[in-house]
Amino acid sequence: MRVCIYPVKAAEFDFAHLPRWMSSVHFFDLDKEWPTFVQYLRSPALTFRVPFMAPDLPANFVDRPVEFTTLRDRLLAPGGDSIAITTALHGSGGFGKTTLAAALVPR
Repeated sequence: MRVCIYPVKAAEFDFAHLPRWMSSVHFFDLDKEWPTFVQYLRSPALTFRVPFMAPDLPANFVDRPVEFTTLRDRLLAPGGDSIAITTALHGSGGFGKTTLAAALVPR
């Protein structure tokens, strides 16, 4: 399920510590934009995917337990970098590499 979020400026908020993708997000200043904010809340929500989020699994997703387990075990093998992992799946187009990677993301 997706939700619509309308960020609001707080008095003591440090924008420098926000993720970089949030630098282009509009934060409402309620002292100056109250009517606009209320109008947004009353209107139908327009949701956008947050960058770097895994795509939703397709409705026709077919579980591939052998490939899933092999990939998961290799990514989580002892001795790996638990802070940042870079990996690549390769193969011809249309074989489900992106879907397999999306299935690995905890939901």
